[in-house]
Amino acid sequence: MIKTVVIIKIRFTTPGDGMALRKWECPLRGRKPETIARDWWKQIKRETFAGDLISVTVEDEDITEKVRALL
Repeated sequence: MIKTVVIIKIRFTTPGDGMALRKWECPLRGRKPETIARDWWKQIKRETFAGDLISVTVEDEDITEKVRALL
């Protein structure tokens, strides 16, 4: 069965030694999860005081290195 919707979680640092988590249920629409996560991370960086990317998971699979390779 082909998945059409995935849950992406992005953990990142925030000012003052904090950490935040964003979670999104996202339709794939023929795109790779790491591409969607990269674009979403760029949006988070534009809209918030996000610091460094800590981790990215899709359906509990760690894809952090795949996303970093696309940045």
